[in-house]
Amino acid sequence: MSTHTPGPWRIAPHSKWLLKIETADRVICDGFSGSHEDYANARLIAAAPDLLAALARLVESPGVNEDMLSPETIAAADAARAAIAKAQGGAL
Repeated sequence: MSTHTPGPWRIAPHSKWLLKIETADRVICDGFSGSHEDYANARLIAAAPDLLAALARLVESPGVNEDMLSPETIAAADAARAAIAKAQGGAL
């Protein structure tokens, strides 16, 4: 797994018009405005470590027999693996 700032990440307002994403000891990014779109982007970024961990647990679950899965579920697992690889610095 790639090295990244461990979660949890949270959205922390730092003025009336700006917000930032931070951990207990560092700012991940800041300068978002207070727009609805920026809040949506900030929520997605703040959730990234949790999303990555959840996908990894899902695709690495023991006892998952791909012979018993539907083609749609197999395609979803493949998409999850591709997203994990992208997050870890693999193919974009």
